[in-house]
Amino acid sequence: MPIISAQDRTTITKIFDENLVNPVRLKLFTTPKSLLYVPGRASCETCDDVQELLQDVVEISDKLTLEVHNVGTDREIARQFAVERVPTLVIMGPDDGRVRYVGAPTGYEFATLLGDIQSASRGGAELAAETREALEAIDEPIHIQVFVTPTCPWCPTLAGLAHRMAMEFDNVRADIVEANEFPDLSGRYAVSGVPKTIINDKVEFVGAMPEAQFVAAIQQAVGIVPASQETSPTA
Repeated sequence: MPIISAQDRTTITKIFDENLVNPVRLKLFTTPKSLLYVPGRASCETCDDVQELLQDVVEISDKLTLEVHNVGTDREIARQFAVERVPTLVIMGPDDGRVRYVGAPTGYEFATLLGDIQSASRGGAELAAETREALEAIDEPIHIQVFVTPTCPWCPTLAGLAHRMAMEFDNVRADIVEANEFPDLSGRYAVSGVPKTIINDKVEFVGAMPEAQFVAAIQQAVGIVPASQETSPTA
């Protein structure tokens, strides 16, 4: 049974027809459910649902393909993409897999997913000129993690911005993490509210943030300039 309703499918079809240009590959890393209990191996409660959702999405446009990898058998591919948890979705446009979801891209984050697919298909993302200039001056790796939940209406703005940065710059990787699915990660980073953003494990902030202040936080994380008082990240 399709997960996407007929009405939503009609809307998405129109969006894709108008905006998709180049092919986009979706790579899903998963662990199929098993009736057998395997000691030491955590079960993935959302993997099957995410796979069904993505299969619905790729059926809407012939420019989209879905590749499913079992992390138990496709260990080398999982290692290549630094996949540590399932489900992990990697969006492959012209970039090399720097745009990722760790957890289910559902609820409000489904809109982020649709936006990412369109940006990847166009081969570029919208960023302010000042953002591009600032990020071009950074040559060290930048790892952005944005913790979200499906019911957070403010999360997609920040998640989408992080993903647009990753699409445009080779040294940026952006992981959107569903906080409820991974309590160990949420505990490690003391996530008590979303969106919560972690940059290079050095700078963090909670809540939505304008693009310029997000860039200032990145600069602080790599030690270029201190962030302004308005940014208010904490090291």
